[in-house]
Formats: sequence, structure tokens, C-alpha cells
Amino acid sequence: MTDNPPNIVMSERLKRRLLLALCSSLLAWPIQAVVEFLGDYIDFDTRVLSYVFIGGAFSVALTTFLPSSSFKGRCIFAVILCTILTYSIAVELAMRTYGFSNLSHELSLVVSGVVGAFFVNGYMCLLSGIKPKLRFWVFVLLAGFFGGLVFSFMFSLADNYFAIGYIAWQVSVIFALHLGLDQLHLTR
Repeated sequence: MTDNPPNIVMSERLKRRLLLALCSSLLAWPIQAVVEFLGDYIDFDTRVLSYVFIGGAFSVALTTFLPSSSFKGRCIFAVILCTILTYSIAVELAMRTYGFSNLSHELSLVVSGVVGAFFVNGYMCLLSGIKPKLRFWVFVLLAGFFGGLVFSFMFSLADNYFAIGYIAWQVSVIFALHLGLDQLHLTR
């Protein structure tokens, strides 16, 4: 009798979620390029535009976690707003803690990744109507830590590698949410 490796099958739902996370993270680079280009021509804080468009792109992947209900339209709107706000907080945290609180730029990106994962998990659980266990929180925060660590490493190589950090953070957080939220939905 031979030992066969476990059959790991990705569900169609997980594939769709990871693909949406990958697409939204790949959009970060052109969005940032357009926002920087516009910054040369308009008298406006263009960071706000990047927060709205990059955060909004990621919210598309997050809306796939919402249970179907009569409030789904409102929940989708709430996810979009919360994601934009979370992205804004995470970026500002990374930029302001660097140099302000004696954190290195690399460490501030890791902390920002964990804080972003914390907020995403919090509002997704709230909007999904579930109460996660501590191990689920730990798993999502580790995903945020991993994504922040990759973001930090890629950013330290060169400024134009930051898209790989978006991919690592968004895909790892979506994967952690998928494993946790789907299990919690099944056990409700």
C-alpha cells in the first residue's frame, strides 16, 4: 500500500477570490502611476485618489465573503468604504511611523500589514455576522504580517517592486479570510 499525498483541491470560490485579489493588487501599480501623473497637473492631494481606487479595487475581492441577504447592497457599500478607510490608515501608518516613532521603514510596513489585516478581519466578521475564534484572528494577523514582510522586503529592493508586496498582502489575507470565514459560515 502506497501513501498518496493529500488531495488538495482549490474550490472554485477560492480560485475566484484569489484571482480577484491578484487582479486588484496588480492594478495598484497603474493606479499609482496615473495618480502621480495627475498630481503634476491638479492642485489636489492625490494620495486620496490612490486610497479610493486601490482600496476600492481590493474591496471587490472582499465582497465575495458577504452572505446573501436583503442587506447585501448596504454591506457591499460598507465593505467599499471600510476598505478605502483601512487602506488609508495602513498607508498613513507606514508613512508616518517611519521616522516619527523610530521604527525603520521596513518595520513600519510590517506593522502596517498587521494593522490592515486586523481592520479587514474585524469589519468582514462584523458585516458577515460571525464571531471568530482567537485562532482565526491569529491566522489573519499572521497573513498580514507575512504580506507586510514581503512588502517591506520588496520595497527595500527598489521602489518599483512594491506591486509584489500588494500581491503578497492581498492574496495572503484573502486566503486567510477564505479559510476562516467559510468555516465559520458552515458552523453557524
